[in-house]
Amino acid sequence: MRDVREETPNKGESLFKTLAVAMIIAAVMSFVAMFFPLRNLAPEGAGAPYYLPYALPYGIVNLIIAGLGVFFTTNAKEKPGLYFPGFIIGIVAGGLLTLEALPIGIFLHNVEFCISVAVIGACVIAIAITGLKALKGD
Repeated sequence: MRDVREETPNKGESLFKTLAVAMIIAAVMSFVAMFFPLRNLAPEGAGAPYYLPYALPYGIVNLIIAGLGVFFTTNAKEKPGLYFPGFIIGIVAGGLLTLEALPIGIFLHNVEFCISVAVIGACVIAIAITGLKALKGD
């Protein structure tokens, strides 16, 4: 009879999954945090030309970040070699999310969402750095 071994998680797997989910949530929240004040500042009858200069750059970047988060979530168990580059990508994504906060505060005049998006980006960076340290073994 064959023994069934208990599945052991890879080193850094739980932090990698946490980072992936954080990237998905942060990307969605960042887009919403940009769109809400933009809609509130919109003049009466504003159409696509008013929204596109903000929605396209935020939408493309946040879609890529969320897509990477979904990819990391679905491949976390099967590809442990993805952890190190994934954590580096998480640091870059967190930096981009933090930088996305500046136009919200400067051009859309919404300091609350600016601070919120910056903190969310900093949290993604912190999770990624913690994951790198877990891989290193310190």
